Amino acid sequence: MMGRIGLMVAAGLALTACASSSLYGPARGPGDSGYIDQRVDPARYVVTFQGNASMDPSLVYEYALLRAAEVTLDSDYGWFYIVSRDQAGAPPRGNPRRHSRYGDYDRYYDSGRYAISLEIVMGYGRRPPKDPNAFDARDLERDLRHLK
Repeated sequence: MMGRIGLMVAAGLALTACASSSLYGPARGPGDSGYIDQRVDPARYVVTFQGNASMDPSLVYEYALLRAAEVTLDSDYGWFYIVSRDQAGAPPRGNPRRHSRYGDYDRYYDSGRYAISLEIVMGYGRRPPKDPNAFDARDLERDLRHLK
């Protein structure tokens, strides 16, 4: 009897851990939440993060930034510059312009889901100074790794 209760408690804890785990990770298929990386050339990528219906757009934007920092570091570069930002969906009511501590972004929804694509160019050495679209990949990854 005690073994069965212990097994049920363990199963419940495992389910709770799964339910509370981060949504950060690669998308498993078309339309799924997660990131997708597309290499354009050796120093240029398009990084997309698709959120689910319950994710705040600022979190989706920060997940896209985190993935851009990881791609930059994995490619042995030190910084990246956001060439363009694209959002999926139709604009919401009200002011769609939002601000995060990492810059402004436009908030768009598609059936309650938000996606952002960042086209980045990566570089070596010091990032361009005083440019709000340029990020030190190591610093940004350190700032955002708690989101994983």
